[in-house]
Amino acid sequence: MDNSDTDTGKLELGFLPDPENWHLWPDLLALIDTAAKRGGFRAWDENDLAWIAIDKGEVIGVATTRMLVGGQAELMHIAGVRHREWCPPLEAMICDWARANDCDFLISQGRKGWWPIAKRLGWQQAGKDTLHFYEKRL
Repeated sequence: MDNSDTDTGKLELGFLPDPENWHLWPDLLALIDTAAKRGGFRAWDENDLAWIAIDKGEVIGVATTRMLVGGQAELMHIAGVRHREWCPPLEAMICDWARANDCDFLISQGRKGWWPIAKRLGWQQAGKDTLHFYEKRL
């Protein structure tokens, strides 16, 4: 986990290797479930990877990813508070992880409200339906 100083304390960001056995798993799962329900996505799967943002021992953000075939990874659930603080550095870590795993693209889908954040991070809109589809060339 990486640490970065914020106005509110020490923000910890990173990959959580065994989330289901972590002492704050119920908090993390509640955030993931909220994102899944709001977006109409499937819930947590044991093959997903969990990325977290913690401030003063409290989970303030989570993102989940998974590897796909054909040089792609998917950024699935994103939930929490204070997104402006943790989304950019956590998304950069996820991009590094995807590159290290020989991915050329990250894909995602989400509500329209994510577009301003995604656009600032270099994502492109790849389509619209009830959800918006996003992609990022790595």
